[in-house]
Amino acid sequence: MPLSDEFIYKLKESNPIENIMSSYTSLIKQGHDYVCLCPFHSEKTPSCRIYTNDQNFYCFGCGAGGDVITLVKRAENIGYIEAVKFLAEKCGMQLPDETKNSREL
Repeated sequence: MPLSDEFIYKLKESNPIENIMSSYTSLIKQGHDYVCLCPFHSEKTPSCRIYTNDQNFYCFGCGAGGDVITLVKRAENIGYIEAVKFLAEKCGMQLPDETKNSREL
């Protein structure tokens, strides 16, 4: 069963993208945003930007981008439901009952 929009909103709100990205790479503050080396390809100059107001990231080097769920999916090489579970555990949120045993969408 699909997860409610409200649950996903709360999950993202409880897992700021800059906090999650900082577990994969070092961040450099630039104004309201951050820049970093992209965790998805090898580089020497930071080409990945984290937009804190939008809670998204985008790498100008490889084109990777998305929200915190997309970040975890790609960084951990897991599916959507597994990424949601990963983030829920990280912030202590309880998954709705109907998704605890569901397979990946």
